[in-house]
Amino acid sequence: MNPTSNAGDAPSAPARSWLRAGLGAGFFLALMLYTAVVHQGLGVPQGGFPTAWYHPSGFLIDWDVTGRYQYEVRGVPLFALPALLLALAACVFSRSAIVWALSFSAAIAVPLYAYYGLVARFPWEFFHWRASLVLTGIALAIGCAAAAPALARSWLRLRPAFQFGLYALLFFGIVALLRNPTGTNESLPFNFSPWPAIPVFGLELGAYGICGVLLGVAGGLAALAFRRERPLLALGLGLVGLAFPAVWFAMRFGGDTRPAVVLTAITTLALVGAALGPWFGERGPTRSQRLWRRASHFALGATLAAVPLLAGRGLATGDYVATKHVRARVVSDALARYYTTQGEYPDSLELLIEAGELDSIPVPRVGFSFLNGWGDDADGVAFDYRSLGSSYVLEFETTEWVQCAYNPPWEDEEEDDFSFGVEGEDDFEDEEEESDGDDAWSCPESRPQLW
Repeated sequence: MNPTSNAGDAPSAPARSWLRAGLGAGFFLALMLYTAVVHQGLGVPQGGFPTAWYHPSGFLIDWDVTGRYQYEVRGVPLFALPALLLALAACVFSRSAIVWALSFSAAIAVPLYAYYGLVARFPWEFFHWRASLVLTGIALAIGCAAAAPALARSWLRLRPAFQFGLYALLFFGIVALLRNPTGTNESLPFNFSPWPAIPVFGLELGAYGICGVLLGVAGGLAALAFRRERPLLALGLGLVGLAFPAVWFAMRFGGDTRPAVVLTAITTLALVGAALGPWFGERGPTRSQRLWRRASHFALGATLAAVPLLAGRGLATGDYVATKHVRARVVSDALARYYTTQGEYPDSLELLIEAGELDSIPVPRVGFSFLNGWGDDADGVAFDYRSLGSSYVLEFETTEWVQCAYNPPWEDEEEDDFSFGVEGEDDFEDEEEESDGDDAWSCPESRPQLW
């Protein structure tokens, strides 16, 4: 007689699958509900009174159990721990990459809400809905970057047309977030606060750093996959996995970035090849093949996330260089010609057109120009010019917190006595050495590093 199992001995595979999915969905929904409660309960309404039902009301501050942690940092981990446990449970029981990404994001958003709702309350009250959007945006950027391997695995299952369309949309959105917001023009689109916090803290620091770690993990997993068949290759991949994050961080925050850029480009190509490798080979059930597939998902996810980060950074740097060295130079040269003929600088840049020095006034290049015209308050960007009679100030804004100002050099520097004294003269000479040739810019030659 063939052994058979009773129907009540253990749940069938479909039943276990449904049970697992149900638990994952339950924990995920509980996490989303808890995140919303923390946002609404600790968020600070503008002026102390919410004006709409969806505005945070800070009702948890009025409760004796939770309100006693106001202005105390120890309250932050107390609110963050339930979110972390719920996120962990949701990821354990759910196979959805979207659930993973949103769970990671919620686990980051809750401590941000708790800190700015309990400890640093003024920024939330001052920026109101912008603060909610900024905190949530930072959490989403970091959480989605951390879930990049799972998202890449799901992305590979889509049809090529959907793959291209979805990635193109995400690519443009990330590049626009990095290229368009400035810290000095809050009227521009994508500038959710007077400071570009989402691009800087969410993308250029958080997501960028995570991509470096994921690429290092990909190298380590690939080393484990080849440790028996090709030990020397495994050793090389392991060393790359250990060293790559350091090189990745140095490229962004170090000094001379050219060697790091070259190394990153070569390594990225190798990792893209590793990600494409499983597509052309058999996918057997061996442990080495599973490790190789997992390494490819880490490499592909990090690469897909890093490409728009690097592209946005490169385009923003290109805008900075083009504005300072090309467009602003056109304006300053026209002002110099006007001063030569008129004996003073014009009261406005429009007078340069009337005098025939310019056909039109150049504008600084900041982001995608067609986005800068959105909205009633979107005035776009323009050079800020102030005439001082025998001198002037020409300013322009760029991404992040950078704003540049230009003053024309003194005509007779060697003959004029500025009465700085010995110490003042030394300081003046040091400043001249740091400037670009004979220019008098208050900003560096290239776009400055964040750190």
